[in-house]
Amino acid sequence: MIMDVSGAKNAVELAMDLFKNKDLYGLEGEFFEATERLADVFKALERTFSKQQNRELGKKGYTFLEVEQYKMVLNAHGK
Repeated sequence: MIMDVSGAKNAVELAMDLFKNKDLYGLEGEFFEATERLADVFKALERTFSKQQNRELGKKGYTFLEVEQYKMVLNAHGK
């Protein structure tokens, strides 16, 4: 009901229609592959976090990377 009154339902339906037609330009595979690679890199990065980094992430919502972690991210992206 709230979605109907606010107009959000129409916006959601429009967005869903766009997602159904996301392959309009033939890029669906490329986007999926890039997203998969990014997810894999960040999962690997998370596994290298120290206890302190995990605490900071939980408390502040962010943490600073160590030099080796930063290099790992750059290397994963061909830099």
